[in-house]
Amino acid sequence: MYEAFARKWGHGGMLRVRDFLTEGYAWHLLSGTSGGMVGVLDSPASGEGTSAAFPCGAGGRRLAANEPIMIDFSCVLNGYHMDETRMFAIGDMPARAMRACQAAMEIHDAVLEKVRPGVTLGDLFDVSVDRAAALGYADPYLGPPGSKVTFIGHGIGLELVEAPIIARGRDIPLEAGMTLALEPKLVFENEFSAGIEDVFRVTETGYQMVSQVPGKIFIC
Repeated sequence: MYEAFARKWGHGGMLRVRDFLTEGYAWHLLSGTSGGMVGVLDSPASGEGTSAAFPCGAGGRRLAANEPIMIDFSCVLNGYHMDETRMFAIGDMPARAMRACQAAMEIHDAVLEKVRPGVTLGDLFDVSVDRAAALGYADPYLGPPGSKVTFIGHGIGLELVEAPIIARGRDIPLEAGMTLALEPKLVFENEFSAGIEDVFRVTETGYQMVSQVPGKIFIC
């Protein structure tokens, strides 16, 4: 349904990615315990996928009321990609999940506050890790212990995931004109995921949001 709606507005369907032997797909939709699954995907949360041949992303689990639902949807228009994540719930969001969602948004905002030319990608990563720890979420941040990823964002444009990567230890400085997706996420193994993702452009003095969807938790 999501992909069909996007195609009516021009979504091209084929997502281009830089990684060797990696296929891009639009529908990373994880609900409840499926959000707490880790697996082969180089992402904090993996999902179960549709089969053993495609073991990541949305699976056969039905959406249920009163659980966190993460929708990470990508699209491409006239060759340029977009990548956003928002949290949803049907009926009500459990209190623990709500706090985690709010923490992810606070981490996201803390990183954006530091964005300006000259700041390195590694600096942004460190800001996010420090804020997650200060909020009490060091363990689930970027995946459960033993399954953590070392990035919080990536370049985006003619490819869904392209250089540069906002990752630990990257000493590449931000430059005006860079366009990146920022996606801090928390994974509570076998329970749920919480996160947010936005696309922004680096300007001469800071940043400009490309994403237009309100940065909030949607209760349906």
